[in-house]
Amino acid sequence: MLTPEQARAVEAPVGDVVVTAGAGSGKTRVLTQRYVHLLKHKGARPEQIVTITFTDAAAAEMRDRIARLLLELGEGRYLRDVEAGYISTIHAFCLRMLKEYALDVDLDPNARLLTDVEAARYR
Repeated sequence: MLTPEQARAVEAPVGDVVVTAGAGSGKTRVLTQRYVHLLKHKGARPEQIVTITFTDAAAAEMRDRIARLLLELGEGRYLRDVEAGYISTIHAFCLRMLKEYALDVDLDPNARLLTDVEAARYR
């Protein structure tokens, strides 16, 4: 069950939405519901939705919750596209964009994020 404020975030007009709140407040639930709302009621496609979280674990949890909700609603046709969609950390999203457009920006398509040790050595 969503609070009135959460429901407003889920049903907000198509466009950018930022959800900020404390731990355990329902951010993942709101973003999951919004994602599915955009697919089912606004005609969005998974490749048109960018969902950024802070950790890889949170991104995996988000993807899993979206998949479960879609299955519950009989919308399994979206699952493959959601799995390939933009649900990630900001670092992973940026790396993905750089790789997708590597040739356009003269970047090695095999680029990757540095480990903490590599980054420290580079600095």
